[in-house]
Amino acid sequence: MKKGLLLLLMTMAIWSCSKDSDDTPQVKLSNLKEMTSFKITVEGKSYEAEIKDNFIQAVLPSSTDLTKLSPEIKISEKAKVTPNSGVVQDFTKTVEYTVMAEDKSTKVYKAVITKTNSQKAIESFAFVNLPEGASSYVWKNKNPLDMDTLVCKVPYLSNIKALTSKITVSSKATIDPASGTTLDYSKPVKYTVKAEDGSKAEYLVIVDNSIEQVKFSNITRDGFRSKKPNDVIVLQTNTLSPVKENNKVKLRFSKGTTVFDLKVTSIDYKTNQISVALPAGFENNEYVLSLEIEKNNSVTSIPFVLDGGSINFQNVADVLDPYTGNYVVCNRLLMPGERFRANIYLEHAKFSTYKFFLRKDGRDFALLNSKLNSTLEQVEFVMPNLPNPAVKSGSDFELVIKDANNKEVGGNRLVNTKKSNISVIVAEAPIVKSLSKTKVKEGDQVIIFGENIFYNYVEIGSGVLTKSSTVRLTLNGNMRNIELTGVSSNAGSFTTKGMDPGTYKVEVTNNIPSLGASKQEITLIVESSTTPISVKVDSAEIHSDKDPYFAQQILVSFNESIEAYDIKEFRISSNSTFYEVDNYIRNKYGVSTPKLPNDKYNVFYNNPTTGYVILVDKNNKEHKLTFTVSKAK
Repeated sequence: MKKGLLLLLMTMAIWSCSKDSDDTPQVKLSNLKEMTSFKITVEGKSYEAEIKDNFIQAVLPSSTDLTKLSPEIKISEKAKVTPNSGVVQDFTKTVEYTVMAEDKSTKVYKAVITKTNSQKAIESFAFVNLPEGASSYVWKNKNPLDMDTLVCKVPYLSNIKALTSKITVSSKATIDPASGTTLDYSKPVKYTVKAEDGSKAEYLVIVDNSIEQVKFSNITRDGFRSKKPNDVIVLQTNTLSPVKENNKVKLRFSKGTTVFDLKVTSIDYKTNQISVALPAGFENNEYVLSLEIEKNNSVTSIPFVLDGGSINFQNVADVLDPYTGNYVVCNRLLMPGERFRANIYLEHAKFSTYKFFLRKDGRDFALLNSKLNSTLEQVEFVMPNLPNPAVKSGSDFELVIKDANNKEVGGNRLVNTKKSNISVIVAEAPIVKSLSKTKVKEGDQVIIFGENIFYNYVEIGSGVLTKSSTVRLTLNGNMRNIELTGVSSNAGSFTTKGMDPGTYKVEVTNNIPSLGASKQEITLIVESSTTPISVKVDSAEIHSDKDPYFAQQILVSFNESIEAYDIKEFRISSNSTFYEVDNYIRNKYGVSTPKLPNDKYNVFYNNPTTGYVILVDKNNKEHKLTFTVSKAK
């Protein structure tokens, strides 16, 4: 009971106190939360932002680093701002600021800080009044004026003195002269682009209405072979002048001054092909074509051959000097048998139908073994055979070409690359006039003097011409042929080594054997070069291939011992077959060959055979002992 009364009294006391509090005057809190100033200082200069509709906006210089800015902020009295004034912020993105009033109410501001635009580029450039045709725009590296250069390639027929531009530049930038202005671009035009931040850039615009450099693409060395006079040929190019009259084509020798202006028969601008007619008459040769489409824009083709016109024999080609290995001018040719080459432009497709001749005094002599070298434009020939009746040598020969119907279709004087007449030497039989000695010792050298002893040549073309001249020496019906050395047209020499003593008939055959040997009666006496001794040859026998002991051997026996002598030389011969015995077998009274090779054995066994042995005594004197070989019984 007492507890309940106490609780009631306490409750009433509390209520009484509360009632007294409501009657006390209350203090009103501020609800102001405005941002009154937002200022950023850059490089010592302050920039006040615009604050409107809860947005803070400021435009700073283009060089400002937006990632590290600390704004100075002012707000309503008793309010607070978060982030605080002076705190560094990254303004490359929107930054939110919250202002809280004294009464705890808040207001959010969004700060958008940007920089002035420094871009000042020409982003696109074109002309709106160009004729039909391709155009392009290419930036080049800075030119000597330190300005970026824009090269505008426009069609050839563009009126570059009155072109209207269409230009796009960077955002918020301006350009002068303005886009849409009609200007004279026959000379470079300078443009100035000003960025939002006031910075400027200058550009040079160059307009080029020339045609691209013309080129040929279908001309090859053999591409126009067999083309005839007045034939039309088609030239493939990469470009042509749209003004037809400006396309001019010329034909000229690749080496020379002759020029033909070719008639343009048609132009196909879609394919860049130009068709022209060849001259009404032209000489076969190596040519080049030139095409001019405007001033300082032309092209010259690679050399090519026209061979469908008149045949062009130019000259006899240079020959290879066998002594120096160098090519030299051809001054003479030998008839018969010498090979030579002529520079002739003729139609390759008809080569097999042509016939070639040398002509003198109205007579034609057929050239032999003609072969075409299509790469060098040369024809290889062998000089004609000797005619009957004979023709005289001279420098008045012509080379004549005939077709399949024997119609003469080309030819000219027989000249060399220096345009000098070539001397044709017509070979004749040799004539022996004298010998340097008419009586000699065995082993001596003899010089033969005369005419037509040897004919010089560069290259052998047929078997009628050989490499050397020979002397034939005849003694008692036995003939020996020796190649002459040191030959010229009027001389040649030989040695009498190994020749038996006696009086020889001397005949010379030059290097054209078909002419026969010399007819003059010339003799040569050969004396022994050795001193007589008592040693003699008793016998010299050749044993058959069936002999059980000395098969295919020649045994020479002496009348006394030869032990006191050295053997310097042991030689067997039959007509023109010789055998120098090196590995002989000797004994006290004789010397023998080893087994003879089959070919030597057959000659010596079946034909008259002679030989000699040279003995050397203790005084170093030589003694030559000759013998005739007989068959062993």
